[in-house]
Amino acid sequence: MAGFNLVELMATLVVIGVLLGVGLPAINRFVESNRLTSATNNLISDLSVARTEAVKRGLRVGVCTSTDASTCSASTWERGWLVFVDKDGNSAWTAGTDEVVRARESLPGSMAASSVLSTGGGINLSLYDRQGAVPALRATDTDDAIEYSFCNTKLGRGRKVTVNEFGRHTLANIDC
Repeated sequence: MAGFNLVELMATLVVIGVLLGVGLPAINRFVESNRLTSATNNLISDLSVARTEAVKRGLRVGVCTSTDASTCSASTWERGWLVFVDKDGNSAWTAGTDEVVRARESLPGSMAASSVLSTGGGINLSLYDRQGAVPALRATDTDDAIEYSFCNTKLGRGRKVTVNEFGRHTLANIDC
């Protein structure tokens, strides 16, 4: 007679259950780790686009927090951000005048993001000048930098992107 008896079927189900019990947490960590890497890489890409556009166009280009992917807002980075060309030169987002180059939607719920000046104080807008530098940092005599931190609450770790006065960035792993 062909087929499976009850003992063989139960043994197979136990093996599948053990494999799922061991494999699913690893898959969840993998997915959360990829979310962290993706969010960080998206910001690095957008900062690079802003810097390149500023040099190419000879105008200031900004990266700011946004809740609707079409305008800058006083929000947090996990709600989203956009890259814009400051066509009117006022060093701020102006609806109807400034041009959106790229926009990002909000991050997954397990992600938290923030940015601060290394000497203290939050920041929700960074601008690049026509030389690709960050004018707000060049105006100070300190070794100030903008630090963007991404934390994945499920992993308990994150990544920090630091932008110096010349517009260059570095990347480091951090604990959250």
